[in-house]
Amino acid sequence: MLGLLIDGRTLTGWLIFGVVVLFLVLLRIVNSPFGRVLQAIRENVFRAEALGFRTVTYRAGSTVLAAVLTPDRWLLWLGVLFVLSVYHFPTGVVGRLRARVKIR
Repeated sequence: MLGLLIDGRTLTGWLIFGVVVLFLVLLRIVNSPFGRVLQAIRENVFRAEALGFRTVTYRAGSTVLAAVLTPDRWLLWLGVLFVLSVYHFPTGVVGRLRARVKIR
């Protein structure tokens, strides 16, 4: 039933939408005060501390944020994509195209 509601075009659209939303969220984080403080810490830690920023707290926050969005989880996402592709294309991509086009 779910396979009839979600085809490849819809799934691709949602995937692109998710990537764009993630990009916009990350852009917002970089341009927020939190991101500006991280840029100041990157440039000169001592100067950021002298300005009154708690650099340890900001570094811990950025580490947590990086752990949530870290590329080291690429195997997890690859596995999820593999399971979804096997679920939606049990005969393979070519088998799905043959069934749709009715090639004999």
